[in-house]
Amino acid sequence: MSPARRATRRCWRRSRRACCELEAIAAGDAHIDRPVIALAVTVGGHREASTWLVLYRVVGGVVAPAFAGVVEERVGDQRRIGEVTLLPGALLYRAPSGTQRLWVYSAERQRYVELALVVPPDA
Repeated sequence: MSPARRATRRCWRRSRRACCELEAIAAGDAHIDRPVIALAVTVGGHREASTWLVLYRVVGGVVAPAFAGVVEERVGDQRRIGEVTLLPGALLYRAPSGTQRLWVYSAERQRYVELALVVPPDA
C-alpha cells in the first residue's frame, strides 16, 4: 500500500466525520506569467464536505499559496457549486452561495488580492 493511501486510511480511522481527498492537480501559468500549481481538495465527511480550489505560485523554487476558495459544498444530498474563472492577471470567484468577487494578481505580494467589487447572488 502506498504511503499516501496509508495516510488517507489513518485520517479516516481517526475521525469518521472528517477526512481529505486530493481530487485533481494541474500546472500552468494561470495568465500571470509565472508557474502555478492548482489543487482541488475535498475535506469533510459523509454528511458534509467542501471542495476547495487552491492555487500555489512557484517563484525561485519556492511554492507558496496564491489563492484558495470553496468551489463546492455538500450537505446531505444537497450540493451548491461555485466556480473560478481565470482571466489575464485576475480571477473571478463565484462562491457556492452565488456571491461573485474579483481577485487581481499582485506581483508585489505574489498572490491574488480581493478587490472591493462584490456582486450579490441575485444581481
